[in-house]
Amino acid sequence: MGAPAGRWLAPATRLLRAAALSPFVSQRLLPFLSRNDAAGLVLLKELCEAGKIRPVLDRRYPLAEAAEAIRYVGEGHARGKVIVEIHRATVGAP
Repeated sequence: MGAPAGRWLAPATRLLRAAALSPFVSQRLLPFLSRNDAAGLVLLKELCEAGKIRPVLDRRYPLAEAAEAIRYVGEGHARGKVIVEIHRATVGAP
């Protein structure tokens, strides 16, 4: 989702939307906040590895289409994470 005009209210509107949709979808939609520090990242990693939280993926784009991915997100079409894939060249490849 693109950020609404009120940047400070954007997280609250997403939480309200998740709460409103929760009874009607098969997934449990819960708010999750983490701290931007090492302990918060470790906790987030552990929860992901345990399968307790999973990101919602919308689309994948190759690096060559990064501009299209940015446009897609910027126009507010994304309903999950948009991934730009960067493939590392193999050793010895031309």
